[in-house]
Amino acid sequence: MNDHEEFQVVWSAPARLTLEDLLDQFTDADQKQSLRGTVVELDQRFRANPAALGEIYRRRGAIAEHSLVYGILGGDFAIDEMRKIVYVRKLRLMARRDIT
Repeated sequence: MNDHEEFQVVWSAPARLTLEDLLDQFTDADQKQSLRGTVVELDQRFRANPAALGEIYRRRGAIAEHSLVYGILGGDFAIDEMRKIVYVRKLRLMARRDIT
């Protein structure tokens, strides 16, 4: 059990739309399942320890902005340490190979 408070994760509308579009583009069930698994893993890691993900490219007060490559996805997210919120702003497909 975690001794620390988990972060709340907010997926922006553009990030959610990208995921929906990717699921529509993938025709193979294994590809879709791989993408879903990657998103679940990423969400769990955002909740537990988002600062360990990606690379900070800008800091504005309590907000740290990160770029990220995780599995087949790339993206951009921000962490508000004071409010314990992760805001996933953008996602994109980084590679189609090794999707299964």
